[in-house]
Amino acid sequence: MILWPFGCSNDTTAPGSVEPSWDVLSKDPYINGFGGVSAQDLFAVGYNGSIFHYDGSAWSTQTSGISDALSAVWAGQDHTAFAVGNNGRILKYDGHVWALMPRGTNEQLNCVWGTSGANAFAGSAVGTILHFNGLSWTSTEIDSGVVTSIWGAAGDDVFAVIGSHVLHYDGKSWKPMDTETDQGLNLVWGTGPDDVYAAGTGVVLHFDGSKWTSQEVGWARVLSMWGSPHDVFAFDAQLGRVFHFDGVEWAATSSGKANEGFVSAWGNSGNQGFACGQGGVLYRFYGDAWNDLMEPKERVTGIWPASSTDVFLTSERKTIYRYQDREWKAQYQGNNWLFGIWGSAPNDVYAVGEDGILHCDGVTWNSEVHSVWLNAVWGTSATDVYAGGSNIILHFDGSSWTPVVTSSTPGEVAGQVVSIWGSSPQDVFALNASSVSHYDGREWKAQNLPQPIGLIMSGIWGASGSDIYCVGNQSSEGMNYGVIYHYDGERWSLVGKQPDWFQLTGVWGRSASDVFATGTGGKILHYDGNTWTGQPSSTTTGLRTVSGFGNEAVFVGGEVGLVLEQGPN
Repeated sequence: MILWPFGCSNDTTAPGSVEPSWDVLSKDPYINGFGGVSAQDLFAVGYNGSIFHYDGSAWSTQTSGISDALSAVWAGQDHTAFAVGNNGRILKYDGHVWALMPRGTNEQLNCVWGTSGANAFAGSAVGTILHFNGLSWTSTEIDSGVVTSIWGAAGDDVFAVIGSHVLHYDGKSWKPMDTETDQGLNLVWGTGPDDVYAAGTGVVLHFDGSKWTSQEVGWARVLSMWGSPHDVFAFDAQLGRVFHFDGVEWAATSSGKANEGFVSAWGNSGNQGFACGQGGVLYRFYGDAWNDLMEPKERVTGIWPASSTDVFLTSERKTIYRYQDREWKAQYQGNNWLFGIWGSAPNDVYAVGEDGILHCDGVTWNSEVHSVWLNAVWGTSATDVYAGGSNIILHFDGSSWTPVVTSSTPGEVAGQVVSIWGSSPQDVFALNASSVSHYDGREWKAQNLPQPIGLIMSGIWGASGSDIYCVGNQSSEGMNYGVIYHYDGERWSLVGKQPDWFQLTGVWGRSASDVFATGTGGKILHYDGNTWTGQPSSTTTGLRTVSGFGNEAVFVGGEVGLVLEQGPN
Protein backbone atom coordinates (compact mmCIF):
# COMPACT_ATOMS: atom_id res chain seq x y z
CA MET A 1 0.00 0.00 0.00
CA ILE A 2 1.08 3.52 -0.75
CA LEU A 3 -0.36 6.67 0.74
CA TRP A 4 -0.04 9.86 -1.27
CA PRO A 5 -0.37 13.27 0.37
CA PHE A 6 -1.11 15.83 -2.35
CA GLY A 7 2.03 17.31 -3.87
CA CYS A 8 4.30 14.38 -2.98
CA SER A 9 5.68 11.86 -5.42
CA ASN A 10 5.89 8.15 -4.73
CA ASP A 11 7.18 5.12 -6.61
CA THR A 12 4.17 2.99 -7.52
CA THR A 13 6.38 0.17 -8.74
CA ALA A 14 7.38 -0.85 -5.21
CA PRO A 15 6.61 -4.55 -4.55
CA GLY A 16 3.49 -5.31 -2.51
CA SER A 17 3.35 -7.56 0.53
CA VAL A 18 1.91 -11.06 0.46
CA GLU A 19 -0.83 -10.09 2.90
CA PRO A 20 -2.87 -7.04 1.79
CA SER A 21 -2.06 -4.07 4.01
CA TRP A 22 -2.75 -0.36 4.19
CA ASP A 23 0.04 1.72 5.72
CA VAL A 24 -0.29 5.39 6.54
CA LEU A 25 2.82 7.45 6.02
CA SER A 26 1.40 10.66 7.48
CA LYS A 27 -1.49 11.61 9.73
CA ASP A 28 -3.45 14.86 10.07
CA PRO A 29 -5.59 15.23 13.18
CA TYR A 30 -8.64 17.47 13.06
CA ILE A 31 -8.79 18.48 16.69
CA ASN A 32 -11.86 19.66 18.61
CA GLY A 33 -10.23 19.83 22.02
CA PHE A 34 -6.94 19.61 23.92
CA GLY A 35 -6.21 18.61 27.49
CA GLY A 36 -3.04 17.88 29.41
CA VAL A 37 -0.87 18.55 32.41
CA SER A 38 2.16 19.70 30.43
CA ALA A 39 3.57 20.06 26.94
CA GLN A 40 5.16 16.63 27.44
CA ASP A 41 1.85 14.94 28.29
CA LEU A 42 -0.91 16.37 26.14
CA PHE A 43 -4.04 14.77 24.65
CA ALA A 44 -6.10 15.92 21.68
CA VAL A 45 -9.47 14.61 20.46
CA GLY A 46 -11.46 15.04 17.27
CA TYR A 47 -13.73 13.53 14.64
CA ASN A 48 -14.39 9.79 14.22
CA GLY A 49 -13.37 9.04 17.79
CA SER A 50 -9.79 10.09 17.13
CA ILE A 51 -7.46 10.55 20.11
CA PHE A 52 -3.87 11.75 19.87
CA HIS A 53 -1.11 12.07 22.45
CA TYR A 54 1.92 14.34 22.46
CA ASP A 55 4.98 13.34 24.52
CA GLY A 56 6.99 16.50 23.94
CA SER A 57 8.54 15.41 20.67
CA ALA A 58 5.90 13.70 18.51
CA TRP A 59 2.17 13.08 18.18
CA SER A 60 0.92 9.48 18.26
CA THR A 61 -2.51 7.95 17.65
CA GLN A 62 -4.37 6.19 20.46
CA THR A 63 -7.27 3.79 20.04
CA SER A 64 -10.69 4.93 21.27
CA GLY A 65 -12.80 2.09 19.88
CA ILE A 66 -15.60 4.45 18.81
CA SER A 67 -16.51 6.44 15.70
CA ASP A 68 -18.43 9.27 17.38
CA ALA A 69 -16.87 12.72 17.28
CA LEU A 70 -15.13 13.68 20.51
CA SER A 71 -15.46 17.26 21.72
CA ALA A 72 -13.23 17.66 24.78
CA VAL A 73 -10.61 15.95 26.91
CA TRP A 74 -9.24 16.54 30.41
CA ALA A 75 -6.13 14.95 31.91
CA GLY A 76 -5.04 14.77 35.56
CA GLN A 77 -1.82 14.55 37.49
CA ASP A 78 -2.68 10.93 38.41
CA HIS A 79 -2.16 9.91 34.74
CA THR A 80 -5.88 9.45 34.13
CA ALA A 81 -7.97 11.30 31.56
CA PHE A 82 -11.57 11.66 30.39
CA ALA A 83 -12.83 12.36 26.85
CA VAL A 84 -16.43 13.20 25.92
CA GLY A 85 -18.36 13.68 22.70
CA ASN A 86 -21.44 12.96 20.60
CA ASN A 87 -24.19 10.55 21.68
CA GLY A 88 -23.16 10.92 25.31
CA ARG A 89 -19.89 9.10 24.78
CA ILE A 90 -17.51 9.13 27.74
CA LEU A 91 -14.08 7.50 27.62
CA LYS A 92 -11.68 7.05 30.54
CA TYR A 93 -7.91 6.63 30.26
CA ASP A 94 -6.21 4.65 33.03
CA GLY A 95 -2.67 5.55 32.04
CA HIS A 96 -2.47 2.73 29.50
CA VAL A 97 -5.69 2.33 27.47
CA TRP A 98 -8.95 4.15 26.79
CA ALA A 99 -12.20 2.43 27.81
CA LEU A 100 -15.82 3.36 27.11
CA MET A 101 -17.81 4.17 30.26
CA PRO A 102 -21.54 3.57 30.86
CA ARG A 103 -23.44 6.64 29.72
CA GLY A 104 -25.42 8.96 31.92
CA THR A 105 -27.00 10.55 28.83
CA ASN A 106 -27.35 10.11 25.07
CA GLU A 107 -26.98 13.83 24.45
CA GLN A 108 -23.92 15.54 23.04
CA LEU A 109 -21.28 16.31 25.65
CA ASN A 110 -19.24 19.46 25.06
CA CYS A 111 -16.83 19.78 27.98
CA VAL A 112 -15.16 17.83 30.76
CA TRP A 113 -13.07 18.67 33.83
CA GLY A 114 -11.99 16.79 36.93
CA THR A 115 -9.72 16.58 39.92
CA SER A 116 -8.73 12.93 39.47
CA GLY A 117 -9.79 9.68 37.86
CA ALA A 118 -12.37 9.33 40.63
CA ASN A 119 -13.97 12.78 40.37
CA ALA A 120 -15.02 14.45 37.12
CA PHE A 121 -17.73 16.65 35.61
CA ALA A 122 -19.10 16.80 32.04
CA GLY A 123 -21.49 19.31 30.43
CA SER A 124 -24.12 18.53 27.77
CA ALA A 125 -25.80 20.38 24.92
CA VAL A 126 -29.17 20.26 26.68
CA GLY A 127 -28.30 21.97 29.95
CA THR A 128 -27.33 18.99 32.10
CA ILE A 129 -24.13 18.45 34.05
CA LEU A 130 -22.88 14.94 34.78
CA HIS A 131 -20.78 14.05 37.82
CA PHE A 132 -18.54 10.98 38.23
CA ASN A 133 -17.86 9.95 41.82
CA GLY A 134 -15.43 7.15 41.08
CA LEU A 135 -18.16 4.56 40.63
CA SER A 136 -20.85 5.96 38.34
CA TRP A 137 -22.07 9.05 36.48
CA THR A 138 -25.14 10.95 37.71
CA SER A 139 -26.94 13.70 35.83
CA THR A 140 -28.25 17.05 37.12
CA GLU A 141 -30.57 19.14 34.97
CA ILE A 142 -29.45 22.77 35.18
CA ASP A 143 -31.03 24.71 32.31
CA SER A 144 -32.23 24.35 28.74
CA GLY A 145 -29.08 25.86 27.28
CA VAL A 146 -25.70 24.46 26.26
CA VAL A 147 -23.03 23.85 28.90
CA THR A 148 -19.89 24.94 27.07
CA SER A 149 -17.17 24.86 29.74
CA ILE A 150 -16.39 23.56 33.24
CA TRP A 151 -13.43 24.32 35.51
CA GLY A 152 -12.80 24.11 39.21
CA ALA A 153 -10.34 25.06 41.91
CA ALA A 154 -11.33 21.92 43.85
CA GLY A 155 -13.93 19.17 43.80
CA ASP A 156 -16.26 21.32 45.89
CA ASP A 157 -15.46 24.60 44.13
CA VAL A 158 -16.46 24.12 40.48
CA PHE A 159 -17.65 26.65 37.88
CA ALA A 160 -19.64 26.11 34.67
CA VAL A 161 -20.88 28.45 31.94
CA ILE A 162 -24.19 28.08 30.12
CA GLY A 163 -25.29 30.89 27.84
CA SER A 164 -24.66 34.15 29.69
CA HIS A 165 -24.75 32.48 33.11
CA VAL A 166 -22.04 31.24 35.44
CA LEU A 167 -22.94 28.39 37.79
CA HIS A 168 -21.09 27.29 40.93
CA TYR A 169 -20.93 23.87 42.60
CA ASP A 170 -20.12 23.76 46.31
CA GLY A 171 -19.93 20.01 46.63
CA LYS A 172 -23.69 19.64 47.14
CA SER A 173 -25.57 21.54 44.45
CA TRP A 174 -25.23 23.88 41.45
CA LYS A 175 -26.34 27.49 41.94
CA PRO A 176 -26.32 30.51 39.59
CA MET A 177 -23.90 33.34 40.31
CA ASP A 178 -24.57 37.06 39.90
CA THR A 179 -22.44 38.27 36.96
CA GLU A 180 -24.60 41.18 35.75
CA THR A 181 -23.98 40.30 32.10
CA ASP A 182 -26.26 39.20 29.28
CA GLN A 183 -23.42 38.41 26.86
CA GLY A 184 -22.77 34.86 25.78
CA LEU A 185 -19.96 32.99 27.54
CA ASN A 186 -18.14 29.94 26.23
CA LEU A 187 -15.16 29.42 28.56
CA VAL A 188 -14.39 29.34 32.27
CA TRP A 189 -10.89 28.94 33.70
CA GLY A 190 -8.84 30.11 36.65
CA THR A 191 -5.61 29.90 38.61
CA GLY A 192 -7.35 29.47 41.98
CA PRO A 193 -10.60 30.02 43.90
CA ASP A 194 -10.15 33.80 43.97
CA ASP A 195 -8.83 34.20 40.41
CA VAL A 196 -11.42 32.86 37.94
CA TYR A 197 -12.21 34.08 34.42
CA ALA A 198 -15.38 33.60 32.34
CA ALA A 199 -14.90 34.62 28.70
CA GLY A 200 -16.99 34.85 25.56
CA THR A 201 -17.41 36.86 22.41
CA GLY A 202 -15.70 40.18 23.10
CA VAL A 203 -16.13 39.84 26.86
CA VAL A 204 -14.28 38.57 29.93
CA LEU A 205 -15.45 38.52 33.53
CA HIS A 206 -13.18 38.09 36.57
CA PHE A 207 -14.09 36.56 39.93
CA ASP A 208 -11.96 37.57 42.92
CA GLY A 209 -13.56 35.16 45.36
CA SER A 210 -16.49 37.40 46.25
CA LYS A 211 -17.83 39.09 43.10
CA TRP A 212 -17.60 39.14 39.30
CA THR A 213 -16.37 42.23 37.45
CA SER A 214 -16.04 42.96 33.74
CA GLN A 215 -12.66 43.64 32.08
CA GLU A 216 -12.14 45.43 28.78
CA VAL A 217 -10.82 43.20 25.97
CA GLY A 218 -10.28 43.36 22.21
CA TRP A 219 -10.67 39.75 21.15
CA ALA A 220 -13.39 38.08 19.10
CA ARG A 221 -13.95 34.75 20.88
CA VAL A 222 -11.63 33.05 23.35
CA LEU A 223 -10.93 29.33 22.91
CA SER A 224 -8.41 28.80 25.71
CA MET A 225 -6.77 30.52 28.68
CA TRP A 226 -3.67 29.65 30.69
CA GLY A 227 -1.09 31.22 32.98
CA SER A 228 -0.68 32.28 36.61
CA PRO A 229 -2.07 35.16 38.71
CA HIS A 230 -1.41 38.53 37.02
CA ASP A 231 0.21 36.67 34.10
CA VAL A 232 -2.70 35.24 32.09
CA PHE A 233 -2.88 34.42 28.39
CA ALA A 234 -5.98 34.06 26.18
CA PHE A 235 -6.18 32.53 22.71
CA ASP A 236 -8.54 34.20 20.23
CA ALA A 237 -10.35 32.10 17.59
CA GLN A 238 -9.92 34.95 15.11
CA LEU A 239 -6.48 34.61 13.48
CA GLY A 240 -5.13 32.84 16.55
CA ARG A 241 -4.20 36.09 18.29
CA VAL A 242 -2.77 35.74 21.80
CA PHE A 243 -3.74 38.27 24.48
CA HIS A 244 -1.90 38.84 27.77
CA PHE A 245 -3.16 40.16 31.10
CA ASP A 246 -0.53 41.66 33.40
CA GLY A 247 -2.84 42.26 36.32
CA VAL A 248 -3.89 45.67 35.01
CA GLU A 249 -5.02 45.35 31.39
CA TRP A 250 -5.33 42.97 28.44
CA ALA A 251 -3.11 43.52 25.38
CA ALA A 252 -2.49 41.56 22.19
CA THR A 253 0.99 40.00 22.14
CA SER A 254 0.66 38.11 18.85
CA SER A 255 -1.02 39.16 15.61
CA GLY A 256 -1.86 35.54 14.87
CA LYS A 257 -2.01 33.69 11.58
CA ALA A 258 -3.28 35.62 8.58
CA ASN A 259 -6.49 34.37 6.95
CA GLU A 260 -6.93 31.57 9.50
CA GLY A 261 -9.67 30.83 11.98
CA PHE A 262 -9.31 28.35 14.82
CA VAL A 263 -11.51 25.72 16.47
CA SER A 264 -9.45 24.63 19.47
CA ALA A 265 -6.34 25.61 21.43
CA TRP A 266 -4.24 24.80 24.51
CA GLY A 267 -1.32 26.41 26.28
CA ASN A 268 0.61 26.14 29.53
CA SER A 269 2.88 29.17 29.38
CA GLY A 270 3.34 32.35 27.45
CA ASN A 271 5.82 30.69 25.16
CA GLN A 272 4.22 27.37 24.29
CA GLY A 273 0.87 26.16 22.97
CA PHE A 274 -1.00 24.21 20.30
CA ALA A 275 -4.00 25.12 18.17
CA CYS A 276 -6.05 23.56 15.39
CA GLY A 277 -7.20 25.67 12.45
CA GLN A 278 -10.51 25.35 10.62
CA GLY A 279 -8.85 23.44 7.78
CA GLY A 280 -7.51 20.80 10.14
CA VAL A 281 -4.08 22.42 10.29
CA LEU A 282 -2.18 21.84 13.52
CA TYR A 283 -0.06 24.75 14.77
CA ARG A 284 2.46 25.09 17.56
CA PHE A 285 3.07 28.38 19.32
CA TYR A 286 6.57 29.57 20.18
CA GLY A 287 6.99 32.99 21.76
CA ASP A 288 5.01 35.23 19.45
CA ALA A 289 4.59 33.11 16.30
CA TRP A 290 2.49 30.15 15.20
CA ASN A 291 4.32 27.51 13.15
CA ASP A 292 2.53 25.03 10.90
CA LEU A 293 3.08 21.49 12.14
CA MET A 294 0.95 19.99 9.39
CA GLU A 295 0.01 21.26 5.97
CA PRO A 296 -3.73 21.53 5.30
CA LYS A 297 -5.14 18.51 3.52
CA GLU A 298 -8.41 18.24 1.64
CA ARG A 299 -11.12 15.65 2.12
CA VAL A 300 -11.25 13.36 -0.90
CA THR A 301 -14.85 13.11 -2.12
CA GLY A 302 -14.41 11.00 -5.27
CA ILE A 303 -11.82 8.90 -7.08
CA TRP A 304 -11.79 7.61 -10.66
CA PRO A 305 -8.68 5.78 -11.93
CA ALA A 306 -8.19 5.87 -15.69
CA SER A 307 -5.36 3.39 -15.01
CA SER A 308 -3.23 2.34 -12.05
CA THR A 309 -0.90 5.29 -12.79
CA ASP A 310 -3.44 7.87 -14.00
CA VAL A 311 -5.94 8.83 -11.30
CA PHE A 312 -8.48 11.66 -11.04
CA LEU A 313 -10.01 12.82 -7.76
CA THR A 314 -12.31 15.50 -6.44
CA SER A 315 -11.84 17.25 -3.10
CA GLU A 316 -14.03 19.27 -0.76
CA ARG A 317 -12.05 22.42 -1.47
CA LYS A 318 -13.46 22.69 -4.98
CA THR A 319 -10.34 21.22 -6.56
CA ILE A 320 -9.81 18.39 -9.03
CA TYR A 321 -6.45 16.62 -8.87
CA ARG A 322 -4.79 14.26 -11.33
CA TYR A 323 -2.03 11.80 -10.57
CA GLN A 324 0.43 11.31 -13.43
CA ASP A 325 4.17 10.74 -13.60
CA ARG A 326 4.18 9.85 -9.88
CA GLU A 327 2.90 13.27 -8.85
CA TRP A 328 -0.40 14.87 -7.84
CA LYS A 329 -1.22 18.14 -9.59
CA ALA A 330 -4.25 20.38 -9.29
CA GLN A 331 -6.02 20.33 -12.65
CA TYR A 332 -9.02 22.47 -11.81
CA GLN A 333 -9.88 25.00 -9.09
CA GLY A 334 -13.46 26.22 -8.93
CA ASN A 335 -15.86 28.07 -6.65
CA ASN A 336 -18.19 25.21 -5.75
CA TRP A 337 -17.99 21.99 -3.76
CA LEU A 338 -17.36 18.77 -5.67
CA PHE A 339 -18.71 15.36 -4.62
CA GLY A 340 -18.01 12.74 -7.29
CA ILE A 341 -16.09 11.85 -10.43
CA TRP A 342 -16.24 9.24 -13.23
CA GLY A 343 -14.94 8.87 -16.76
CA SER A 344 -15.17 6.63 -19.79
CA ALA A 345 -11.61 7.51 -20.78
CA PRO A 346 -8.83 9.93 -19.70
CA ASN A 347 -10.16 12.43 -22.23
CA ASP A 348 -13.80 12.02 -21.18
CA VAL A 349 -14.17 12.64 -17.44
CA TYR A 350 -17.12 14.09 -15.50
CA ALA A 351 -17.18 15.68 -12.04
CA VAL A 352 -20.33 16.71 -10.17
CA GLY A 353 -21.02 19.05 -7.27
CA GLU A 354 -23.17 21.78 -5.86
CA ASP A 355 -23.36 23.68 -9.16
CA GLY A 356 -23.86 20.88 -11.66
CA ILE A 357 -21.55 19.01 -14.01
CA LEU A 358 -17.99 19.62 -15.20
CA HIS A 359 -16.41 17.79 -18.14
CA CYS A 360 -12.75 17.29 -19.01
CA ASP A 361 -11.44 16.48 -22.45
CA GLY A 362 -8.14 15.38 -20.97
CA VAL A 363 -6.74 18.91 -20.72
CA THR A 364 -9.44 21.45 -19.84
CA TRP A 365 -12.42 21.32 -17.50
CA ASN A 366 -15.62 23.06 -18.67
CA SER A 367 -19.07 23.40 -17.15
CA GLU A 368 -21.88 21.51 -18.90
CA VAL A 369 -24.79 21.83 -16.45
CA HIS A 370 -25.38 24.71 -14.02
CA SER A 371 -27.46 25.40 -10.92
CA VAL A 372 -28.29 21.85 -9.88
CA TRP A 373 -26.88 20.06 -6.83
CA LEU A 374 -25.48 16.65 -7.81
CA ASN A 375 -23.77 14.07 -5.59
CA ALA A 376 -22.91 11.19 -7.91
CA VAL A 377 -21.93 10.39 -11.49
CA TRP A 378 -21.45 7.06 -13.30
CA GLY A 379 -21.87 5.59 -16.75
CA THR A 380 -21.46 2.57 -19.00
CA SER A 381 -19.90 4.49 -21.90
CA ALA A 382 -19.31 7.96 -23.33
CA THR A 383 -22.91 7.97 -24.60
CA ASP A 384 -24.59 6.59 -21.49
CA VAL A 385 -23.84 8.62 -18.35
CA TYR A 386 -25.98 9.30 -15.27
CA ALA A 387 -25.71 12.02 -12.63
CA GLY A 388 -27.88 12.17 -9.51
CA GLY A 389 -28.70 14.58 -6.73
CA SER A 390 -31.62 15.86 -4.72
CA ASN A 391 -34.81 14.56 -6.36
CA ILE A 392 -33.17 14.40 -9.77
CA ILE A 393 -31.34 11.99 -12.07
CA LEU A 394 -29.88 13.29 -15.32
CA HIS A 395 -28.86 11.23 -18.35
CA PHE A 396 -26.30 12.03 -21.05
CA ASP A 397 -26.77 10.30 -24.42
CA GLY A 398 -23.63 11.62 -26.05
CA SER A 399 -25.12 14.92 -27.14
CA SER A 400 -27.10 16.44 -24.25
CA TRP A 401 -28.11 16.04 -20.60
CA THR A 402 -31.80 15.49 -19.87
CA PRO A 403 -33.65 14.81 -16.60
CA VAL A 404 -35.05 11.27 -16.41
CA VAL A 405 -36.16 11.37 -12.75
CA THR A 406 -37.54 14.39 -10.88
CA SER A 407 -39.68 14.98 -7.82
CA SER A 408 -42.78 14.62 -10.01
CA THR A 409 -41.78 11.23 -11.45
CA PRO A 410 -44.34 8.61 -10.36
CA GLY A 411 -43.34 5.55 -8.35
CA GLU A 412 -41.51 7.27 -5.47
CA VAL A 413 -38.16 6.84 -7.18
CA ALA A 414 -36.99 10.39 -6.52
CA GLY A 415 -34.81 11.05 -3.49
CA GLN A 416 -31.35 12.16 -2.42
CA VAL A 417 -29.15 10.17 -4.81
CA VAL A 418 -25.74 9.50 -3.22
CA SER A 419 -24.26 6.83 -5.51
CA ILE A 420 -24.93 5.22 -8.91
CA TRP A 421 -23.86 1.89 -10.43
CA GLY A 422 -25.14 -0.46 -13.12
CA SER A 423 -24.34 -3.73 -14.85
CA SER A 424 -25.51 -2.49 -18.28
CA PRO A 425 -27.45 0.37 -19.91
CA GLN A 426 -30.63 -1.60 -19.12
CA ASP A 427 -29.74 -2.30 -15.49
CA VAL A 428 -28.88 0.84 -13.50
CA PHE A 429 -29.18 1.39 -9.73
CA ALA A 430 -29.32 4.79 -8.00
CA LEU A 431 -28.76 4.63 -4.24
CA ASN A 432 -30.78 7.06 -2.16
CA ALA A 433 -30.38 7.86 1.53
CA SER A 434 -32.58 4.91 2.58
CA SER A 435 -33.75 3.18 -0.61
CA VAL A 436 -32.71 2.22 -4.13
CA SER A 437 -34.10 3.31 -7.51
CA HIS A 438 -33.71 0.82 -10.39
CA TYR A 439 -33.84 1.39 -14.17
CA ASP A 440 -34.60 -1.64 -16.36
CA GLY A 441 -34.18 0.07 -19.70
CA ARG A 442 -37.79 1.27 -19.79
CA GLU A 443 -38.68 2.87 -16.47
CA TRP A 444 -37.40 3.64 -12.97
CA LYS A 445 -38.87 1.76 -10.02
CA ALA A 446 -38.29 2.06 -6.29
CA GLN A 447 -36.73 -0.80 -4.35
CA ASN A 448 -37.01 -0.83 -0.59
CA LEU A 449 -34.22 -1.72 1.79
CA PRO A 450 -35.17 -3.85 4.84
CA GLN A 451 -35.22 -2.12 8.22
CA PRO A 452 -34.90 1.41 6.75
CA ILE A 453 -35.42 3.43 9.95
CA GLY A 454 -32.31 5.47 10.77
CA LEU A 455 -30.53 4.56 7.53
CA ILE A 456 -28.09 6.89 5.81
CA MET A 457 -26.66 5.03 2.82
CA SER A 458 -23.45 6.08 1.05
CA GLY A 459 -22.16 3.75 -1.68
CA ILE A 460 -23.22 1.05 -4.16
CA TRP A 461 -21.31 -1.40 -6.39
CA GLY A 462 -21.90 -4.79 -7.94
CA ALA A 463 -20.09 -7.68 -9.58
CA SER A 464 -23.19 -8.32 -11.72
CA GLY A 465 -26.87 -7.44 -11.86
CA SER A 466 -27.57 -10.20 -9.33
CA ASP A 467 -24.66 -9.56 -6.99
CA ILE A 468 -24.75 -5.97 -5.70
CA TYR A 469 -23.73 -4.37 -2.40
CA CYS A 470 -24.65 -1.05 -0.84
CA VAL A 471 -23.23 0.31 2.41
CA GLY A 472 -24.01 3.01 4.92
CA ASN A 473 -24.85 3.82 8.53
CA GLN A 474 -27.85 3.14 10.73
CA SER A 475 -28.66 4.89 14.00
CA SER A 476 -30.60 2.79 16.46
CA GLU A 477 -31.18 3.26 20.20
CA GLY A 478 -28.32 5.72 20.56
CA MET A 479 -25.85 3.51 18.67
CA ASN A 480 -24.34 3.88 15.20
CA TYR A 481 -23.96 0.75 13.10
CA GLY A 482 -22.17 0.17 9.83
CA VAL A 483 -24.55 -1.72 7.52
CA ILE A 484 -24.13 -3.77 4.35
CA TYR A 485 -27.02 -4.79 2.08
CA HIS A 486 -26.89 -7.34 -0.76
CA TYR A 487 -29.09 -7.67 -3.87
CA ASP A 488 -29.43 -11.09 -5.48
CA GLY A 489 -31.34 -9.95 -8.56
CA GLU A 490 -34.73 -10.16 -6.86
CA ARG A 491 -34.55 -8.57 -3.44
CA TRP A 492 -32.33 -6.67 -1.02
CA SER A 493 -31.27 -8.26 2.27
CA LEU A 494 -29.28 -7.01 5.25
CA VAL A 495 -26.08 -9.10 5.36
CA GLY A 496 -24.00 -7.14 7.86
CA LYS A 497 -24.60 -4.76 10.77
CA GLN A 498 -21.95 -4.06 13.40
CA PRO A 499 -21.20 -1.08 15.65
CA ASP A 500 -17.43 -1.51 15.27
CA TRP A 501 -17.79 -1.04 11.51
CA PHE A 502 -18.59 2.61 12.34
CA GLN A 503 -20.14 4.46 9.39
CA LEU A 504 -19.47 2.74 6.07
CA THR A 505 -19.00 5.23 3.26
CA GLY A 506 -17.99 3.46 0.05
CA VAL A 507 -17.84 0.06 -1.67
CA TRP A 508 -16.01 -1.25 -4.74
CA GLY A 509 -14.66 -4.59 -5.86
CA ARG A 510 -12.43 -6.39 -8.33
CA SER A 511 -14.77 -9.39 -8.45
CA ALA A 512 -17.55 -11.14 -6.54
CA SER A 513 -14.96 -12.54 -4.13
CA ASP A 514 -12.76 -9.46 -3.81
CA VAL A 515 -14.82 -6.53 -2.52
CA PHE A 516 -13.75 -3.57 -0.36
CA ALA A 517 -15.79 -1.26 1.87
CA THR A 518 -14.48 1.87 3.58
CA GLY A 519 -15.67 3.78 6.60
CA THR A 520 -15.02 6.33 9.30
CA GLY A 521 -12.42 5.64 11.94
CA GLY A 522 -10.01 4.32 9.28
CA LYS A 523 -12.20 1.28 8.68
CA ILE A 524 -11.49 -0.95 5.65
CA LEU A 525 -13.45 -4.19 5.21
CA HIS A 526 -12.76 -6.94 2.68
CA TYR A 527 -15.12 -9.62 1.37
CA ASP A 528 -13.57 -12.82 0.06
CA GLY A 529 -16.79 -14.39 -1.18
CA ASN A 530 -17.69 -15.81 2.23
CA THR A 531 -17.14 -13.28 5.02
CA TRP A 532 -16.42 -9.60 5.60
CA THR A 533 -13.23 -9.04 7.63
CA GLY A 534 -11.33 -5.93 8.65
CA GLN A 535 -8.02 -4.94 7.10
CA PRO A 536 -5.54 -2.83 9.09
CA SER A 537 -5.35 0.71 7.73
CA SER A 538 -3.05 2.13 10.44
CA THR A 539 -5.18 5.27 10.67
CA THR A 540 -8.24 6.53 12.51
CA THR A 541 -8.85 9.11 9.80
CA GLY A 542 -12.26 8.85 8.14
CA LEU A 543 -12.11 7.09 4.77
CA ARG A 544 -14.71 8.41 2.34
CA THR A 545 -14.47 6.75 -1.06
CA VAL A 546 -13.03 3.66 -2.75
CA SER A 547 -12.47 2.78 -6.39
CA GLY A 548 -10.04 0.80 -8.48
CA PHE A 549 -8.67 -0.15 -11.87
CA GLY A 550 -9.24 -3.76 -12.83
CA ASN A 551 -7.06 -6.17 -10.88
CA GLU A 552 -4.15 -3.74 -10.74
CA ALA A 553 -4.95 -1.31 -7.93
CA VAL A 554 -7.52 -0.22 -5.34
CA PHE A 555 -7.61 3.43 -4.24
CA VAL A 556 -9.13 4.84 -1.05
CA GLY A 557 -9.69 8.53 -0.35
CA GLY A 558 -9.87 10.00 3.14
CA GLU A 559 -10.81 12.99 5.25
CA VAL A 560 -7.51 14.83 5.22
CA GLY A 561 -6.15 14.28 1.73
CA LEU A 562 -5.17 10.66 2.33
CA VAL A 563 -5.02 8.53 -0.79
CA LEU A 564 -4.22 4.89 -0.14
CA GLU A 565 -3.36 2.33 -2.78
CA GLN A 566 -3.27 -1.45 -2.58
CA GLY A 567 -1.69 -3.46 -5.37
CA PRO A 568 -2.96 -6.62 -7.08
CA ASN A 569 -4.59 -9.03 -4.59
